[in-house]
Amino acid sequence: MNRILVIYGAFGRRRLERSFKDWSRAVIYENDARVPESIRRQAAAVISPEATYPGETVARLNQQLEDLLDAFLDDPAPMPGLETGRVFRSACMSMEGMRIVMPWLRALEEARRVVASGPFSGMIISPGCGLCVPAWEQVALSLGIPVRVLDLDASEPPLPWMLRRRIQRWHHMRGRKPPKSRAFKLPEFQPGDELMCVDGRVEVILGEAGAAAGWKRAPAFTPAEDEALKPLQEGYLGWWKQWWLRWQQAHAAEGPLSPHHALKRLGEWSAREVYPRSHLALQQAREHLKRLKPGRILVGTMHGKVELMWVVAARELGIEVGAYTLDDAIYPRLCFQPDFLFFDDQRQQVFAIERGIPENRMVPVRTHRLPAAAPRTPGVCRRPLVVIADTSYHGVNASPSPIISFWALEVVVEAARLLPGWDFAFKFHPIKERPKPLFNFDGCHHPHIYERERHFRSLRPPANVRVTAPEERFSDFMGVADVVLHIYSYAAIEAMAASIPAVLLATRNDDPNVAWRCMRDAGVLPVAADAAELVQTLRTLHEDGTQRKQVIEAQKRFLKVFHRPEGTTLAEATLAQWPSQALS
Repeated sequence: MNRILVIYGAFGRRRLERSFKDWSRAVIYENDARVPESIRRQAAAVISPEATYPGETVARLNQQLEDLLDAFLDDPAPMPGLETGRVFRSACMSMEGMRIVMPWLRALEEARRVVASGPFSGMIISPGCGLCVPAWEQVALSLGIPVRVLDLDASEPPLPWMLRRRIQRWHHMRGRKPPKSRAFKLPEFQPGDELMCVDGRVEVILGEAGAAAGWKRAPAFTPAEDEALKPLQEGYLGWWKQWWLRWQQAHAAEGPLSPHHALKRLGEWSAREVYPRSHLALQQAREHLKRLKPGRILVGTMHGKVELMWVVAARELGIEVGAYTLDDAIYPRLCFQPDFLFFDDQRQQVFAIERGIPENRMVPVRTHRLPAAAPRTPGVCRRPLVVIADTSYHGVNASPSPIISFWALEVVVEAARLLPGWDFAFKFHPIKERPKPLFNFDGCHHPHIYERERHFRSLRPPANVRVTAPEERFSDFMGVADVVLHIYSYAAIEAMAASIPAVLLATRNDDPNVAWRCMRDAGVLPVAADAAELVQTLRTLHEDGTQRKQVIEAQKRFLKVFHRPEGTTLAEATLAQWPSQALS
């Protein structure tokens, strides 16, 4: 009997479970949700992805992503009147573009393991978080089998659940002051000035000291009008068709599971949504720089932001470019390379060196992002509290997989059963942007939270473990938590700053990401790979005061090295340590 390959995503599972009858023929791949036990017992096989990939797999996929995007930036089909060169398109390369490609690579990686359970006579796909439908359609085409893609479930999450969430959100947000808007602005740049800050995020960090040092604000770009965008969109889409045609001709010999098919989706999106707006912004940047003639510009390293059009224009005009590492690490091969780099943590330093930035063009500055240490709340006969910082799957990273939160819930619930004298709080990730098909429904929004809650209830958890609302602030737990569990997240840094032991919850501890390498090298990334290891780790930290103290002290030493809490500010460094003619 030929089998049916079922790609089980959370957001179409109800349609799938209603429409599919003969589960004995089904080989089910769990993408981002667990298959119900009643179906699991009937299925021919259930295949689960690894919650965290081996380090060598992560490194290979990361390199594959980089090589693929590097090839994407080549321009075999230039078109007069359009900006299609590598420098321009590199400055347009964003995290969103990486979110399109990496899930495609992950799907092909998983498919090579899944197809061994065949042969298959067909494929059914239920959409889900991080589930790249076009990649699985490519797999079906390579197997010569028909594929059916289900629609999203209607009314999901259910209305009663959404009403409860509204009340829950109101309860946690009432009385909370709205975040302060970006109030500080540098003086506007005038002809004759020397130093131009072209990034509003960096402008705030420069602050009053930056203004005193002579930094001025760049003119704002005029928003693009539809009548200007439409002909550019048509032009770029036509250019992309030529690019893709030439690419296919040059790579005709590649196999049916070639990852290069991901570039078609990336190119169409870039040509329609990214390049036209950046084209117009670049024209404005050129005009402003020719008129104002700054000696230097300063920008942040956020990938693909429109502010990078200032960098492209400055390169053309021979103006020096300095960059300050914001959240994104410097990526010269894919994004841009500054003349001088200011960095404020060890991770950014290692990234830059490994990616070819000369050390004599790098300057450390005092960090602006070290979390404040939360005051501890004394507890009288208080039960130990473990706080778990949930994560969200974003397609930029090869690991962890979209199933990671479900696996983590299972481990925590089992640990709670083994430690009835402890309390566990599973802190859901904050709500972010709505899931989009283009980005494979990644991120964290109400549908993601609903599926995690549903899985949590299916585990029949004991009374000493609970899940918390996404609106509850992680920082509010820092005064009472005894241990923090994180899933490769910044929550580890927050816990360390609050003098709380931070433990990685993952199936392995060999992710090659620079931040985790730095923590491993410093001995501050203990890992719990299952419930038994977690229970043993928690007991040791609770019962062995000397061990707990050593962990906290090691974390504090690490933070002083990793986050640079002292030293010169960005404003001071741009004057004192950015030499004239950085390229000389």
